[in-house]
Amino acid sequence: MEIFKHKDFGEIRALNINRKEYFDAVECCKMLGYSNTHDAITRHCEKEGIIFYEIGIVSGKKRNGEDIIQYVNRKFIDEPNLYRLIIRSKLKSAEKFERWIFEEVLPSIRKYGVYLGNKTIDELLDNPKFLENLINKLEYKTNSYKEVRKGIGEDYILR
Repeated sequence: MEIFKHKDFGEIRALNINRKEYFDAVECCKMLGYSNTHDAITRHCEKEGIIFYEIGIVSGKKRNGEDIIQYVNRKFIDEPNLYRLIIRSKLKSAEKFERWIFEEVLPSIRKYGVYLGNKTIDELLDNPKFLENLINKLEYKTNSYKEVRKGIGEDYILR
């Protein structure tokens, strides 16, 4: 799972399943100004492009400082359904959101296989050590993730 971040829109969870991108449907609807997210998804999205995926959400902290993880099924929509929601939104800020998705996020995924953001790409091009630091952080997170998997078992990690 990836989380795309933008200073104006917040965060969107995204999945890549069988080389196909899916975006958190409720988060997308909220960013596009839909007050009734269920209605927007029902009216504008095609069922074939909707999936449910169980994710862990941090819902608090234990006394020892560890995160409390709550597992919930979230609705994700494919790229064509995201376009449908964007095109049908009447909110003025939807145009900014549309530009961000069409001009930054999707081209980055197509070019690099991941969304890094223009600032990160510029930093990668300007500073070779930045990539090394990025790889070290990824390795640390991957090792931490493996430790969590050992501790709680495979069945409880993102399905």
